Amino acid sequence: ALPISEGKCQIVFMLNNWDLQRQVERYLSRGTYLVGFPSQVGGGRNGHELNIIVFRTGTILEAGSRGQEFHATRVCHAFEDAGLTVKRQRRMLDWLKVHNLQQSLTAAPVIEAGSYEALVEDRHAVEQLVRGFREGLAVCRATGARTAGLWPAPLFALPTSILTRVMQSMFLDDNTETMVTEHMKHGLDEWIAGFRAILASARSHQLITPVLDHYEKVLQEHDWPATVSDQ
Repeated sequence: ALPISEGKCQIVFMLNNWDLQRQVERYLSRGTYLVGFPSQVGGGRNGHELNIIVFRTGTILEAGSRGQEFHATRVCHAFEDAGLTVKRQRRMLDWLKVHNLQQSLTAAPVIEAGSYEALVEDRHAVEQLVRGFREGLAVCRATGARTAGLWPAPLFALPTSILTRVMQSMFLDDNTETMVTEHMKHGLDEWIAGFRAILASARSHQLITPVLDHYEKVLQEHDWPATVSDQ
């Protein structure tokens, strides 16, 4: 259906996917679609009950490459007409990799700790996550993503001891805790698939990633079958 729609309507992908560009461009050329992310709204689902969190950060939408500016502006106006605020991002695909990293790296540490609350209270586990995130940012850069200036990448220039305290404080935020724990009830498979896509990229670029390797062992020890092979 996507190739049939190419050029006939404006296609916008708003997905948290590590390898979005390669997967989409099996069907569409880069200039015929836009990328965004619904970061203004989060939450979770418990049966038929929805828990909605509205963040101040606007919906993210790429600025659009040359020739796409008009279409990107039309989509932006459509979002604004629906009551959303919109932040335009010139490095959308790079931003998406960093955002995917944030979500995907959370799964194994929570599983290893036993719960979100246990992870947040374990300084050593949070410190290990800081090191894992640094490894993940190196994977982003190895794939060609420019991480400089993309939040929260600048934080990781801080000393590990300081950043560990900062991350613990961020994890203790009520909205963050609700979003993570509620999303994990239904999205854990997705998070782990994302982590393993990142790990596969690390291995394909022959990067040394001891923390990411440890997280993969944690997943296997907790009966998440391995889907990543050494390359």
